[in-house]
Amino acid sequence: MCGGPPGAAAPPRRRSGREGAETAWCSSGYSDLEKGHIRGTGQKLPFYQEIELHPAPRYAAALNQLEVTFLAGPDGVEVVLEADQRIGGDALNLHRVRHEGVEHRDFTTEVDGWVRDLLRR
Repeated sequence: MCGGPPGAAAPPRRRSGREGAETAWCSSGYSDLEKGHIRGTGQKLPFYQEIELHPAPRYAAALNQLEVTFLAGPDGVEVVLEADQRIGGDALNLHRVRHEGVEHRDFTTEVDGWVRDLLRR
């Protein structure tokens, strides 16, 4: 499993999704702040942070990188995945994760399924 940047600690609820993503992906240690709004989300601020991840070997033939954005709200977190595919351009999907019951979810399996869904687009 690949680790994130040294000293980077996510809040507990966000950490679960991030750990799931990092099981299938190696963190490049790169993130950027983007000005704008992600369509279809409940984003309130005029900017968002993207975390760019490089694929693990099992996805390297299909994808160049994956960008992950977490948008926290009072009821949960929206997880936006954008895949830079080697063939077919970019694909994007959005997943809403409620705060309630998050400790009982298997994010490693869930995030892997989300990535496989992106590959089918």
